[in-house]
This record gives sequence, C-alpha cells and structure tokens, in this order.
Amino acid sequence: MASPKAKRVPKPVDTRSSLDVPLRRVAGQFAWPGLLALALVVLTALMSVSRADAHAAYDHSTPDDGEVVAESPAEIVVFFSQEVSRSGGLPTLEVVNKSGDLVSSNAVLNDDDRTQMTADLNPGLPDGRYAILWHTISADDGEEAKGAAFFYVGEGPSATEPAETDGASPTPAPTASPPPTSDDDDGGIPAWGLIAGIIGGLVIGGGGGLLLGRRK
Repeated sequence: MASPKAKRVPKPVDTRSSLDVPLRRVAGQFAWPGLLALALVVLTALMSVSRADAHAAYDHSTPDDGEVVAESPAEIVVFFSQEVSRSGGLPTLEVVNKSGDLVSSNAVLNDDDRTQMTADLNPGLPDGRYAILWHTISADDGEEAKGAAFFYVGEGPSATEPAETDGASPTPAPTASPPPTSDDDDGGIPAWGLIAGIIGGLVIGGGGGLLLGRRK
C-alpha cells in the first residue's frame, strides 16, 4: 500500500521591497545624529527667545523699594539688571510724591557703570510716600522696560494704606511721566520647560526609531 504524500506548505511570500530593509537600517543608524542636530537648533532658538525677553529692569535702589528713611535723602540711585542704552530720549528716571508732583531733577546715566542712574531730589522732602518712575532701553537687546518702585520718608504706610509694590501706579502730575507698569513677567511657560519637553520628546522618539531600525 502506497504511503500518502506529505503536503507541501508554501513558503510565505516576502512582499517587502528589496530596498525596504536597507532603508530602515540606514534610518535607524542616522536617527540619533539627526535628532540631536534638531535638538541643538531648537535649543538655540529658544535661548534666543529667552534672551530677547530680558530687559534692563529695576534691580534695586538707594533708598530701596519699600524702604522707610528717617530723613529726606539728597538723591536717588537706581541699579538695573542690564546695561542701559541712550536712545529716543531714554532712559528716564523721575521721583514723584503721592500727589504726582515731580520732586527730582538732573537724572543721569553713569557712563562708568551703565546699570546705574542717579537723580537729585528736592531738599527737605516732607514725610510720605514717593514713587521712583523708570523707563529704560537695554543695551543688550534694545528692548524697552518701565516700572515703578516706592520708598517712604519719615513713616511707612499706615494700616489703612498698604505698602506699594513694584509696578503700582501713582497719580501723575502733568510734568511727570505717565505712571508705568512693569511688563517683565510674560506669564508664559518658562523657556527651560519648553527646552526640556522638546529634547525629552526627541530623545524618546529617537530611541524608538533606533530600536525599530535594528529590529528590521
């Protein structure tokens, strides 16, 4: 009796292109360098944006913001976070009293230290609150910034008069600059958070692409 013939199982047909596997391997090999280069470009762009957001903002002053001095000071000295440039009538520095009357004069930028401005104060300032109004142009990026800080002569704010903070607006006099507000806080996502998120995504995507290339 003849033995039954064994059934031949057809081999699976490879539908992939002859170039498919080499291309996948090449893609896996070049995934990391390409993604790293892209990450560097993104990092550079974000650093440029972060630098552009920086301004020559108020850093501290003598008298300082919120300080109470016993006697009327002869001058106000303000220090900024960056060097200040002269352009278009800027920088300006003025001090006004609570009514908005100008009580300062002869504001000058220190050419030996361009982060510093000084202005003379009227002699014998009466007790009360005084606002330091500043408006600058950064020597680093050309961006404008403006704001206000406050100090007190004699006594500090009473219980019914809370202490002012940087950016508050006193009542201006016609000769004083309009009361500015600080625009240093953009309220957005910090640049370092964007950088970390983008680079993290690129690293994860690059690792997946590399593993895929090796498996193929």
